[in-house]
Amino acid sequence: MFRKFIFLILVLPGAVFAATSTQKIDRPFLIDKEGAYYYKTNDQTLKTQASSLRVGNIRPPNIESVDGTTNYSSMYGTSVPLIAQYDYEWQPFQEFGKLGVQFGVGYFSAKGNGHFEDGTAAREVYTFHALPLSVGAIYRFQYTHRPYIAPFIAGGGTYYALVEVRDDNKYKAVGTTALYGAGGLLLNITAIDRDTAFTFDTEYGISNLWISLEARQIQSTSNALNFTGLMFSLGLTADY
Repeated sequence: MFRKFIFLILVLPGAVFAATSTQKIDRPFLIDKEGAYYYKTNDQTLKTQASSLRVGNIRPPNIESVDGTTNYSSMYGTSVPLIAQYDYEWQPFQEFGKLGVQFGVGYFSAKGNGHFEDGTAAREVYTFHALPLSVGAIYRFQYTHRPYIAPFIAGGGTYYALVEVRDDNKYKAVGTTALYGAGGLLLNITAIDRDTAFTFDTEYGISNLWISLEARQIQSTSNALNFTGLMFSLGLTADY
């Protein structure tokens, strides 16, 4: 059940980026007296795709208000938002480590009350939605098929799609851009047990399943919609 759950949440979303393929199975090289067939297996650990699903904390944005009084922290507080992040990787260059392209999407939200001009809270409730869309490059320091650990670095750009919805369903939508640089560590779960690794690879096409830790520095290009800060996240990464 656990293996099927990992397959659904990590591998299936990446299917939109790649086509499926078929393989020809050769004749068995051995048939024992019980009638069991034995086949030679190829090394299936070299994969060119990966998916990551992580959850972490992001620094509250600094968003200025047109009235000069109300801002993000006065409406939604100063607590650190919880963000969910999905990243897809395509790794065509694997001669020395793994170099690839990374596409990501995340989501976080916050809820708070509006304010009058004198600063007192109003009864209207607002919900803030943020959808960061990222494109960048990633390099993984991985020089064998199934190491125990693999550090990585990444960098690119992010577009933040922002929507603020009032409780009467009126809304405002804006967007802003930012740059990011990231570094992290992958801890290989499948390297611990060969039988588990073989099952993941042959049944689900997952050559490696990792615990993923990442720190991402965000640098906004706008002062009015400022997401500059450090984001930490933890989750799972699957190579397939």
